[in-house]
Amino acid sequence: MPPRIEDVRHDAAALHRFIDSIASGCRVAEGYPSYAKSSTDFFEYIHLLGEKTKAFLARFVDDLDPQLAVDDPQDFYGRTQIIRNLRFNWFELHKLVKPALDADTLHVPCPLVDALTARLRMIHGLKNARFAVLHTNQLNYFQIGARGVRDFAAGIATIVPDAPPFPKNLGIIAHPYSQSSSIFLNFLLAHEMGHFAFQERREAKRILPGIAKSLKKSIKSLKKSTPSMNLGLRDPEWCRDRVLDWCEEIYCDL
Repeated sequence: MPPRIEDVRHDAAALHRFIDSIASGCRVAEGYPSYAKSSTDFFEYIHLLGEKTKAFLARFVDDLDPQLAVDDPQDFYGRTQIIRNLRFNWFELHKLVKPALDADTLHVPCPLVDALTARLRMIHGLKNARFAVLHTNQLNYFQIGARGVRDFAAGIATIVPDAPPFPKNLGIIAHPYSQSSSIFLNFLLAHEMGHFAFQERREAKRILPGIAKSLKKSIKSLKKSTPSMNLGLRDPEWCRDRVLDWCEEIYCDL
């Protein structure tokens, strides 16, 4: 059943309130708590993106013709999917905001992050790299795929014409909230920065041809030496992806 104009207005209003709660929370004042410049850049981006999205939603609802729902329900339904797309992308960005707000300078080893970032910038192509840090309740360090975050941001920008661009050279890493003073364990942050480097330098594209060539050679050799062995190689893409995963982990360790 095609949505009614009242349903669309209700959904748009609910999304407007949701985005407003996120954007308003990202208006970080000077003083306490304080944040690294990369984190405040991330907050400013989310706040501006929220303001632009809210303005777009207001225009979208005002411009929507109620008669279209009667004359052409299919077209009307297609247009209202814009709200669903915006909701999905904002839900994903929303997951990052509270953990980032929790990661102020008193709860994150900022000098260590700065020192590791300075080392990372010595790598070709990463001289302007920087990181916003999140707090996580998981006892694990991880890097939020920068390209994934940018994809959600781009999903909003394709709908909201004047949406701001995602901050350049910005990576996002997660830090366990309980480990702010554990310097040796915090060196795992370097490994997570390695994932950022792997993605930004597009190392997978460079490594994959060698993996494919080596796998082909190894499989051929195994089949020749042990023709009766069930190698379980009916999915060579799975094998390729597993080797690539391990290559990335070794790359990050280095």
